Amino acid sequence: MKKILAWLLTVVLALVVGVGSTIWILKRHAEANWLANGRWVVNTNAGSEADGMYSKATIAMGGLLALNPSETLYYVTSYDDQGRKLNARCTYRVDGVDPDTRWWSMTVYGGDFMLIDNPDGIYSADHNSVKRSADGSWSVTLSPEKAQGDWVPTGTADQQLYLLMRMYHPGKSVYDDPSKARLPRVVRMSCP
Repeated sequence: MKKILAWLLTVVLALVVGVGSTIWILKRHAEANWLANGRWVVNTNAGSEADGMYSKATIAMGGLLALNPSETLYYVTSYDDQGRKLNARCTYRVDGVDPDTRWWSMTVYGGDFMLIDNPDGIYSADHNSVKRSADGSWSVTLSPEKAQGDWVPTGTADQQLYLLMRMYHPGKSVYDDPSKARLPRVVRMSCP
């Protein structure tokens, strides 16, 4: 009986150490490949042959398939413009102008990096759906309560949010220097 317990303890310990060290390595290598642009970050190798196995594994853990950077760049943020973590209970205004890209979309994800279930079936805003002002600027509200104008629901759970902006066929200015691409501001309007 002691041998069986010792064997089980060894297997459990090996699993804990193995899984824990794998997660640590993936997070450490994934962070090394990110380029900052204000509060947004982008992995310029995501989806390319230059992307390493650790970064590919990290992307796969999030359930995403990355296209080659010449096709799409993926900018993500989990912070507002003041550096506060995005929270589903708060209301945010995302202000921007069209970046130098053929088409873009902006999707809100929950803390598990999965879509947030909502009865309206609204998960993102994009180049074709936002209403623009005379100067070409647009504004999207992120909030748990339905809002006027362009709105993406954040759900009712007290959870962290991630905002992912996909730029399809980025223009030369974005592709040449992703750290200087025009990205929207994320302004917290209220928070209970």
